[in-house]
Amino acid sequence: MIEGADPRSLAGRVALVTGAGSGIGRVVARALLDDGYRVALAGRREETLRDTAGDAAGALVVPADVRDPASVTALFARTVEAFGRDVAPAELVVNEAMAKLVWPGRDPLGDCVRFERRDNPCYTVVGVVETARRGSVIESEPVAQFYLPLGNLPTSDPRGATIVVRARADGAAAAANELTRMLRRTFPAADAVVTPMTANLEPEYRPWRLGATLFTGLGVLALLVAMLGIYSTTSYGVTQRTHEFGVRVALGARVGDVIGQVVGEGMRTVATGVTLGIALALAAGRLVSALLYGVVPRDPMVLISVSGMLMVVAVLAALVPAWRAARADPLTALRAD
Repeated sequence: MIEGADPRSLAGRVALVTGAGSGIGRVVARALLDDGYRVALAGRREETLRDTAGDAAGALVVPADVRDPASVTALFARTVEAFGRDVAPAELVVNEAMAKLVWPGRDPLGDCVRFERRDNPCYTVVGVVETARRGSVIESEPVAQFYLPLGNLPTSDPRGATIVVRARADGAAAAANELTRMLRRTFPAADAVVTPMTANLEPEYRPWRLGATLFTGLGVLALLVAMLGIYSTTSYGVTQRTHEFGVRVALGARVGDVIGQVVGEGMRTVATGVTLGIALALAAGRLVSALLYGVVPRDPMVLISVSGMLMVVAVLAALVPAWRAARADPLTALRAD
């Protein structure tokens, strides 16, 4: 740290790191200083804080005990005195939903936004981001949102702060334990709770997962019933024509011609039903679209797959009994009732 340096003359962002004299706090502080931040280093031992600061011009050493409310108040007062309050630009980023709501049909970049009162400071719109879900996983309508720098909020009491940390799946438990220790050490009076994102989203996912499983089961059951119905009906109809096949073979018809005709008739009948079913599915897709998430109601691959399975069942249902009847002894077939 350079003695006598004026931190206000340094460009960059401001961070306050507690426990900066050792451990992870020291590592974070050094990384922020190397990245151009102005950093207030807090801890109980001034000599270790100065060792962390080194010769970094943007370092501010403030001995403090975060367990003592008076010491914490003095820490923030010293930081504000050194770096000033207006450490972050008066800028904000809006999402696409807010841009369409407040600035319909035009670019909001560069426009001014004031909060609560007309004479309050102006926040300049510097970016537009994609609309994200905030209240729930599935929102019926996009919600207008805006994002502000934490160092320059329109109010001085930002409550309910949430920190989102990305971690590797195999190291999530260790990261959660480390974060809990850091938050409790930094904010001893606060109730720091660390939960994985999957646990936060599970209550919202559960009813949709149950509905998806139920609909999938009913869909598979309906497909099996349809396949069984097609097979039994087609097979029964072909079996009833055993006498006809015997007469035709006895009169000189070729087995292949008889089988081809029977299979063709069965496929035409099933194709008519499949066509009507596809038309009804396309028409009903709009009604169930609100129940689907990440899936289109008119997925061509699903329609083609189901139609193909039904056609294959129809071919097998007509082919097996027709082949058996056509290959049988004509006299036996003629005597069949």
